[in-house]
Amino acid sequence: NLNMSLTDEPLSKLIDQYDVVYASNITSAAVEAYQFGLPVITMLDKTDLNFSPLRDETNVKFVSNKIDLLKAIEYINTMQCEKIDNNNQNFFYLDSNFKRWNKILENK
Repeated sequence: NLNMSLTDEPLSKLIDQYDVVYASNITSAAVEAYQFGLPVITMLDKTDLNFSPLRDETNVKFVSNKIDLLKAIEYINTMQCEKIDNNNQNFFYLDSNFKRWNKILENK
């Protein structure tokens, strides 16, 4: 009885229409949705490492099968999540001098 839909509309047009985001592990949409304050469920492949910048964040659940998905939905439903202010977190390392890249390349 879940009211779910699949869309290719821009996230900016959709964000206010939904209570939770279910995303693949390779999309930046999960970070955007989290920054907007929505709880996020991300699908993971058990054979890959979790490189998501959201891996340690609250209101983000990582699932790899239907049982995990059900538990994540139940958790979010019991939390009765309202939008949370997640704008204070910086998930992006923005440095026009590329200090980290230069440090890596210097060691080669």
